[in-house]
Amino acid sequence: REDIRAVVLTGAGKGFSAGGDINWLMERHAAEPHHNVDTMRRFYSMYLSVRRIPVPVISAINGAAVGAGLCLTLATDIRVAAK
Repeated sequence: REDIRAVVLTGAGKGFSAGGDINWLMERHAAEPHHNVDTMRRFYSMYLSVRRIPVPVISAINGAAVGAGLCLTLATDIRVAAK
């Protein structure tokens, strides 16, 4: 849409991202490495997809940004953080 000039990402509540699903991470630890390569590429491609948005993407980091949530903020064009 041509009327969208920027995207602002922020978290709900007191934090941007509380971190990952521990059970999913434990499954990654138990899996064979060759299975994890494809799984992790798909996982991180979701976060890097913000790079394809044709307008500036801003992370409004409203508290903790843990794990993949931090990766998401690093993929955005501008990051603004609060305590």
